[in-house]
Amino acid sequence: MTPATLPVAAATGVVVSPDGRHVYVASDTSPGTIKIFDVNTATGDLVANGSVTGGDSAWDLALSPDGSKLFVIGGRSRVGDNLFTFSVDVSSGALNFMSSASAGLDPWGIVVTGSKIPVTTPTTDSAALVLKFTG
Repeated sequence: MTPATLPVAAATGVVVSPDGRHVYVASDTSPGTIKIFDVNTATGDLVANGSVTGGDSAWDLALSPDGSKLFVIGGRSRVGDNLFTFSVDVSSGALNFMSSASAGLDPWGIVVTGSKIPVTTPTTDSAALVLKFTG
């Protein structure tokens, strides 16, 4: 297998949809971008399928267990950084902005575990900020 190079500047996070058909890549650019790729199931090649903006920068991302929501942590001028939520069209992989919420100062890592979303915030006194995922 030969590794592929993705055309994504400053890639900071990658997540694959539960069905393996789509790949999402966070980019710490200004503005922050989430690149969408489709997976060619016959060859394994990735095919660009658009992008969306997530704040001033996008640092990390995670999918809900069913793949219907994408959570992205990123900044708005790195003051009062946010968790952005996108709905996912599980057939096409397309993303639609739903909401944003404060994720503490300088969030850096995210994962979805059941109904909770732990977000690491290394510049605060706490090890992590846990947000509740309400479906």
